[in-house]
Amino acid sequence: MATLSPDDLKILEYTDNLAKELPFYIRDFRIEKTKEQLSFRSIHQYLYRYKIFFEWLQGEGIVEVPNIKQITLEQLAALRKKDIEYFIEHVSHEDISTKNENSSRVREMRSVSLMVSALKSLFHFLAVTSDDENGNTYLSENIMSKVKIPVYKETSANRAAEIATQILDSERLFDFIDYLANEDGYFATLTIPQSISLFKRDRERDIAIISILLATGMRVGELARITMADINYSQQTVKVIRKGNKKDTIYIMDSAFNHLLAYIAIRNTRYPQAEVCPFLFVTYRHPARAISIRTIQMFVEKYTESYFPNGVYPHKLRHSFSVAFIKNGGEMTILRDLLGHSSIETTSLYVNMANSDKVYALNALESYLNNRP
Repeated sequence: MATLSPDDLKILEYTDNLAKELPFYIRDFRIEKTKEQLSFRSIHQYLYRYKIFFEWLQGEGIVEVPNIKQITLEQLAALRKKDIEYFIEHVSHEDISTKNENSSRVREMRSVSLMVSALKSLFHFLAVTSDDENGNTYLSENIMSKVKIPVYKETSANRAAEIATQILDSERLFDFIDYLANEDGYFATLTIPQSISLFKRDRERDIAIISILLATGMRVGELARITMADINYSQQTVKVIRKGNKKDTIYIMDSAFNHLLAYIAIRNTRYPQAEVCPFLFVTYRHPARAISIRTIQMFVEKYTESYFPNGVYPHKLRHSFSVAFIKNGGEMTILRDLLGHSSIETTSLYVNMANSDKVYALNALESYLNNRP
């Protein structure tokens, strides 16, 4: 098994605790999905959605049990299509706003679709692939086979327009690294001694992280899981675990790799006992520990707030890298592989944003219409 990051360990702990609240057959479902090498986060999301479903069954009186852990297979077998449809209607209109929100909020259709998809996976397991002590499946009928997944309808142009609001100017994007590295940049904005000290300590690490995010478009979770053993110095590549638990190898361009080497040069002396930590990026602890996804998100937002309006979330760097790649002549199939997309359709969204010919055409038409005799 690969070395687990602190974030992975937390998700495993959350999933273990969640599994204790759910019936035994959910444990068996989890084991099967683990064998399929589904990611820890995906399995956790499955169990989280099953808890919502079981609590609804209990709350509506469809199953009468003191707690959801005691919901039996016989009770699931008694469910009818209309019960599932009532549940879908419920989660589609349920108020999921938190205490600090001023107005109600309902789930997006994407979330509802994922909820139904999760139930389809569970009932497929129970009725098709499970195996009890007699060699039979847990359920004889898959009621979810009669239920369609709600389809979220959206044009690629609309999705592209939504992402376009998160795109940074490509020139400023890469000037940002110089802003962090130069003494007259971010460093010059600091006035509090503690902030100055922390930036001096972590500058090489933080610049290396942001440089790699900008130069590869990788996700923060992928970056946080990189180990020292994953680096190939001669090939200038790193091994990563993609979304869906897929293994991949990513090339890092010269400028970002040089920043990485600068960080590695001070890693073991700057961070206590970093040499015993398998993960590439570490935090200042005794001993040093792997950096968390949240820590990366926080310092990216902190640095960018002084350079870009309103700051930048790390995923915005991924979107911006993708558009800059296409604008500079990169091929869509190569970008698909760089981003770890399983579908070329997802990658094509960035082509829509990078290709502004249609905007020029519409502007030219408008100009003609406004100036005609």
